[in-house]
Amino acid sequence: MKWWTSEQTQTKFGREMEGLMGAAARYPTANIAALDSLPWPAEDYASLKRQFEWVKGVPEVPGGYFTGRHLFNAFYKTVNGGVEARESIMDYVQYIQDEIRTKRSEFGLPR
Repeated sequence: MKWWTSEQTQTKFGREMEGLMGAAARYPTANIAALDSLPWPAEDYASLKRQFEWVKGVPEVPGGYFTGRHLFNAFYKTVNGGVEARESIMDYVQYIQDEIRTKRSEFGLPR
């Protein structure tokens, strides 16, 4: 993970992607130092740099990967399956809570 997110690797990847596929493959890396060395147009670069002021990371919790997956599942169940939104989300909240509880137990964390 450290290798992939390093400035050198992100810069090389960004330049290679753009070199192979053109500006459509321009890579908006989250590594700020690497972003500084990629060939973004000045206006786009300034816009990206301004956006970094507002970025906040989402804290991870054991089993949290289930949250996004099941929010999408609830959405699809409602839109494609015709299930009422409240019922759909309540069903999937139970799955999410069960997985988080299982992972907390697995890692010896308090419930």
